[in-house]
Amino acid sequence: MVRERGRCLAHVTAPDRQIALLSASAGSRADYRGVPFTPELLAELRRWTQGVLYEARFDQAVFSGEADLSGFVFSGRADFTDARFQGSVDFGRARFRHGADFLRTVFEEDAGFDRSEFEDSVDFMRAEFRSTLSMTGTCVMGILDLSRVRCSGSMEATLVCTHEARLGGAVMEQPVHLQLAVPRLYCRETSFLASSALLLRFAEADLTDAHLAARLSLFHHYGLFLLPDRTAMDETRLQPYIPDRFGAPELVSIRGVDVSHLTLVDMWLRRCLFFGAHHLDQIRISGECYFAYPYRDWGVHGGVPLRWARRRTIADEHLLRHGVERSARNRGAWREITDDLPGTVMEPAHVAQLYRQLRKALEDNKDEPGAADFYYGEMGAA
Repeated sequence: MVRERGRCLAHVTAPDRQIALLSASAGSRADYRGVPFTPELLAELRRWTQGVLYEARFDQAVFSGEADLSGFVFSGRADFTDARFQGSVDFGRARFRHGADFLRTVFEEDAGFDRSEFEDSVDFMRAEFRSTLSMTGTCVMGILDLSRVRCSGSMEATLVCTHEARLGGAVMEQPVHLQLAVPRLYCRETSFLASSALLLRFAEADLTDAHLAARLSLFHHYGLFLLPDRTAMDETRLQPYIPDRFGAPELVSIRGVDVSHLTLVDMWLRRCLFFGAHHLDQIRISGECYFAYPYRDWGVHGGVPLRWARRRTIADEHLLRHGVERSARNRGAWREITDDLPGTVMEPAHVAQLYRQLRKALEDNKDEPGAADFYYGEMGAA
């Protein structure tokens, strides 16, 4: 918008447009709300601002043709709320020094954020990606919010996020391949409609009520992620925010999920709540998946001293026993698990059923020692 004329940047004379672009390059607020951008107008914006924008506002802007925003530096928070990209858009190597808002933004063709850097949170809530989305080599110094987005095309991402990646309520219609180094991954009510894979480092993942219409595999990725040019992703800025689990991702809930399409490889399951999951006997658990153990300690039952067996257990049993054990000494043998669905009524028979279904899943995967531990847990909870 050219403030002095009250007219759109695309509909003023060339001298007036040049003055407006020069003022933006000099540090004035870059206000382009509702402007219809052509590739030529974007090229002119780049030329006069030298690719540096201050307080950039692109609310409801419409970008026709290919939008080349690669390498731009947004020194204030960039706002693309309700914008529409009618052609492909390239934000490759762009730098957002105060994050960005892409709320309800529509990307009709390919969207690329490869090697872009967000020095604060970025919000894509309810955005639509009607073709492919690529975020290879991306770094987010805050929260990556993809809540309620719809991806009609495939999604490829290799990224580092310092706080949390949110995909709650997102709909992924095509294959998703994500390599994420992030402390927390929130996938509640996320729909994966095609075969997808999540390769995780550090992440505490929550899949409560996720909808899996096809195979979803969660892997622990050992070592740094490598980009196509064989350089490694830099996790230096992530270090202050990650838990002390040696890089191992931890699944904390699959409640409400039909897990017949779920595969877990080398995941930590110490705090994973299974109660409410469907078809647990068909889940695939392979590699070194770690369950919780009772603490090595003596307890008392009916006045008789006893020692808790050293066996693999599920978090649901720990949650149950914390509620039913009367003595503090007996409760101290079990981990204190936070119930993510307060008010849920879980009986010993429910825990026995969980062990029964998981035992079958481990037997099908030829994990006889793990199946034996779960048989013991089934008998103890019944």
